Amino acid sequence: MNRKSVTRRTVLASGAALSAGALAACGTSTGQTTQNTGAPAATKPTGNIEFWHNWSTRAPQLRVYLDQFEQQHPGTKVLDQDATQFGGRAKMTAGIIAGTMPDSLMVFKDMYPLVVPAKAVMGLNKYVSRDKIDLKQFADGDVKERTFSGELVALPSASGGSGSGTLLYWNKAHFKQVGINPDLGPRTWSDLEEYVSKLNRTGERLGVNPTGVFLSWLFTNNGKLYADADGKTVGFDSPEGRDALRYVTGLVQRQGGTEVLQTLGADSRNKFFQGQHSMLLHPDLLPSLAANDPAGKEVEWGVGLLPHNQANSRAKFQTASRGGHGYGVSSQAKNPEGAWALAKFLTLSDAQCDFMTKVQGRVSTLKRCNTAPDMQKRSEFQVFSKMLDGVVSQPFSPGDDKAVAALEKHATSAALGQTGVDVAIVTAVREAQNELDEAWKQWRS
Repeated sequence: MNRKSVTRRTVLASGAALSAGALAACGTSTGQTTQNTGAPAATKPTGNIEFWHNWSTRAPQLRVYLDQFEQQHPGTKVLDQDATQFGGRAKMTAGIIAGTMPDSLMVFKDMYPLVVPAKAVMGLNKYVSRDKIDLKQFADGDVKERTFSGELVALPSASGGSGSGTLLYWNKAHFKQVGINPDLGPRTWSDLEEYVSKLNRTGERLGVNPTGVFLSWLFTNNGKLYADADGKTVGFDSPEGRDALRYVTGLVQRQGGTEVLQTLGADSRNKFFQGQHSMLLHPDLLPSLAANDPAGKEVEWGVGLLPHNQANSRAKFQTASRGGHGYGVSSQAKNPEGAWALAKFLTLSDAQCDFMTKVQGRVSTLKRCNTAPDMQKRSEFQVFSKMLDGVVSQPFSPGDDKAVAALEKHATSAALGQTGVDVAIVTAVREAQNELDEAWKQWRS
């Protein structure tokens, strides 16, 4: 394809500049309200549908479902291209902003500040209303973070709750050894403390490594990453944040302290597979990883939600959604009806269930995929369906990744006894806020 060379600066100068007002609009989600604003009459999809995505190594698996779409819609042909063919997602995005658009595209959270103000993606409310689509089929947070100023811009294709360390897995054999019901995991922080005390064998076996996922602990204590709705100010310097870090630090000390954790805590997933960790904080991918690991496939494991702080009346299980992707229709689509039909097929049909839950073993944002009878026979999907109810969407912030990295670095330092809790929080706030400020400045330059 012939595309003119586009830099970030020229992209912004060409009409995609992120003014404060535009970004504020991007941050004001109004949930699932839709209005019929004049969608064209529904027609049978036909013709070529140019589709850009970023499934990379899973592109061949995706192609199976694109072929199914073509079979169900005779006369259509999906011309799919992965972002790697453009030199990466950033270059693909730049090309879209510059006017080289496909019909259908996979939209990620980091793309919204460019494609939404530039009106590169079509508002979908009119199609949702026309086709009477119930958006409550998806996790609430996954719809909200794809909605800007009341307008849905992409149908959710993956949950933002997937990929975070908010699930707790345990070794059932270890539970049986110490007299714990192997089918019931800890539900509260105090439960987890009790389990750790029974399971831990200082210097030989770790009960659990609680470090590296402080953001997850923060949210199960009703804490916040951001203090505002625009993603410009960090919000974890709070009683909830400090209590969460004290709890994590206490778990480390209960298991022998820094020296023991540094010896046994590294590479927690493999240590769990090898029986050196009794419990593991890990995303939803663990079952599929265990099934393909020689040691992991021998472990009989259980799974539950990350415990919450029973001492905080407002605390409950929550998980921060920092961006799940979705499928949208470009504003210059030559085949908008075909693009819309493809987006619906990939997110609302059995293709979503097969591709996400059966092929990848991941939680799906489409609730019925997780609650289907054949999936509910699997213990992890009983938990996955509950996890979606705790997904909390976060505002877009260009410095998000670096801000969270600063938080995790200093939280781990405190947990390992290298700094105090209060010092760690203050230092993390300063560094994370600097990252946010610099990132916002760069986006406006």
